[in-house]
This record gives sequence, structure tokens and C-alpha cells, in this order.
Amino acid sequence: MMVSTKAVLAALSLSLVSGMAQAQPESAASGPERLPAAWQDSAALEARQQFIAAAQLLRPFADRFEQDYPLQLQVAWLLFQGKAYADALPYYQRADALSEEIGLARLGLGWTYYWLGNHEQASARFNEVLAHADSDSAREGIGLIADAKRAGGASKSTKLVWAYASPQLYSYSQHPEKLTAFGVRTGVGFAQSQGLQLSLVFARTLFQGYDLDEMNMGMGPGGRHRSDGSGDFLGTELYLHSAWTARRVALHAHAAVGQEGQDTDLLDYAIGSTIRISLWNDLYVGGSIAHINEAQSRQANLAWDLAVGSKLHLIPGAKVIWTEERDAMPLGTLALGLRLGGVNLWTSGQWGRAYHMVDFALPLLWNHEDDVLWSAAVGANVKLTGRWSLSASAATERYERDAVQSEGSFYATGLRYNMGDTI
Repeated sequence: MMVSTKAVLAALSLSLVSGMAQAQPESAASGPERLPAAWQDSAALEARQQFIAAAQLLRPFADRFEQDYPLQLQVAWLLFQGKAYADALPYYQRADALSEEIGLARLGLGWTYYWLGNHEQASARFNEVLAHADSDSAREGIGLIADAKRAGGASKSTKLVWAYASPQLYSYSQHPEKLTAFGVRTGVGFAQSQGLQLSLVFARTLFQGYDLDEMNMGMGPGGRHRSDGSGDFLGTELYLHSAWTARRVALHAHAAVGQEGQDTDLLDYAIGSTIRISLWNDLYVGGSIAHINEAQSRQANLAWDLAVGSKLHLIPGAKVIWTEERDAMPLGTLALGLRLGGVNLWTSGQWGRAYHMVDFALPLLWNHEDDVLWSAAVGANVKLTGRWSLSASAATERYERDAVQSEGSFYATGLRYNMGDTI
């Protein structure tokens, strides 16, 4: 989900001050009964772009009521707008400590550190925001820092950002080869000082399928003969994903290699690249190309992140997929996200023929031969502490292979640790 600094922070500041009344600015008169009037006076000054004066009206209250999150955030925002970055810093720090999620306060901290010249801390905060949700503003900040470091000849440094583990269950109905699969996925993510992000994922999955040799098929999921003649085997896959962001452009590269059993030296491979461009008002266009073994596909997509208030996001989209053997295949997508404090809820759907290989769905090398006719998914992410989060998701898909249709279900849970200040 997208975070746009100017629009979101401006909307927040207006919502915080609406409906309030006037008060005296003196710190001696900073009792709670005078706070509504102080909000209104401050709002009037802010409307005239007298940001420092507006902040001074609220600062005595913010210093007295340090547990008031909206008050700390508003004072920080006003001081930041008035370019009093050093004064804004402690208020952003208080607001961030009070916040139930990585959001506006953390983003404000990043920009405050940036304008104070502390690019290491700024990059850390921006990467924390991006690890939690997509953000044009955070990507822009990382791009500016990368530009400054390239101009100054700064050396590169890479640090660990997050780590996670996720058990997963797959179940298939009426599939010509597959029955069930159970796997565990573990991964780590890194952030590089000049805007590059890397993630490495290791997947180990036990697949249960039909005895393909007895069915006189003799071919594994990658189109290769299984020497043991068994429908069950242990698959191993390793994924590498890299992303480079600068201003409104994001470039991604994917690579995967997998072994379909322990008694074979045959490997499957996959490589791909993606570009995503933010055009206007959270409208995005992109394209990708993917190769799995000898097969190739290309994709173009369009998505629009429509914010409904401060908690709800609606993201409609469209894609067109091409392959060497088939004509263009159009499909539609829709995603809905709801943020309630430290809980993020989401659901998504896709209609139209597609390939797993295009989006690098996991386990990629086991699934890539199936066409997906439609899919639907739901999930939740719960922030347990400042750094720990728990996720759960479920999905169902309708497949087709060689004119035979089937269904599959997917269930996963995950535990993630964000490194926070160790970035």
C-alpha cells in the first residue's frame, strides 16, 4: 500500500486541527481545557504558512502531554514545515515511539534526518518504512541519498534489514499430477546504502503427487523424467530478489534455481526483471519479462492505489501477458487493504488466464507449467512488538493444464523480525 508524503501528511494535519477551538499560547496556561483553542489558533497560523508561530502555540502542550501522539506529530510537522529540523526531531521521535505502526512518524523522522545531513539515519528510517509498506516518499528519499553519495564518492555499505520464517501448506483437487505439498520458507533482506535492496529466500518443500511412471507419463513438474519413479519427492529452491529505487522508478531482478529431488543432478532455473514507474497520483505502470528453463513470458501492467480515508486502500489494476506460443492474454486485478492500528488486513483477486512464472509465485519451479484462470486471497499482518510481526494468509486458485482444469489451495503463516536501528 502506498504512502504519499505531501498528500497524506497534509491531510493528517488538517484532520488533527479540524473542529478545535482557541486558547492562550503561554506555557503557564497549558492545561488540557485550553488545548482545543490552541489547536484552532495554530490552524489559522498554519493556513497562512506561519509554521513556526503555529508550532509555538502547541509546543507547551506537547511538552506537557508527552503521551499525546497526534499532538507530538502535529508539532513535529509544523516545525519541519518551518525548516526548524533540529527542533522537529524530538517531537518526531516521541510520536514514533507512541505510534502503533511504522508510518507517518517514521517517515517524518527519515526526512528530518535527511535535512539535518544525517543520511545514514535517514536511509535507515526510509528502509524501515519500505519494509512495512510501499512508499513513494521513502523511495524518493533513498534516491536523493543515493544521488548525494554518488556525487560525493561515498563508499557502499550493506546491512541486514529483516529475517523471517514461514511454514506453508498446498492442497490440490483434480490436478493431473499434484496432491499436497508442505514446505518451509526462510529469508533475509538487506539494504544497501545507495538505494539497492536484496532478499534471499530458501524454500524446502515435500511434494506428494501421483506415481507418474505408473501412469505412463514419466515426466516431472519441470517436464523432466523422475529417475525414482515416485510421486513424492523433496524439492529445494533458492530465490534471489534485488530492487533498486530512485525517485519514482523501481527496478527489480529475480533469479531462482531448484532441484526436483535428491537423486537427480538436473536443475531448473528462472530469471526475470521488472520495472515499475509512478506516473501521477499513485498511478503506476510497469512491465516484466521472465524465463523459466526454455519458456519465456512478458507482462505489462497498470495499477492505481486509491486511498479511501487514512486506513483503507483500493487498488484496481489490469495486466496483459504474452508468451512465445500464445496471443496476448488480458486479465484484471483488484486488491483491498485496511489498516487498523497494528493490524493490516488485505484481500486480492485476479481474473483471466495467467502464469505463475510471470509473478515468480512460490514454489515457482513446481507451479510454472499451470495456467491460472482465476485466484483469490486473504491475509493479515499483526504487529506483535516494535520489531516482531506475525502474518497469515490463504489463497485459492483455478488451474488449467492440457485442457484439464483443477483447483489448488494455499495456506501460510509467517514470523518476521525487523532489525530496526541495526539497519
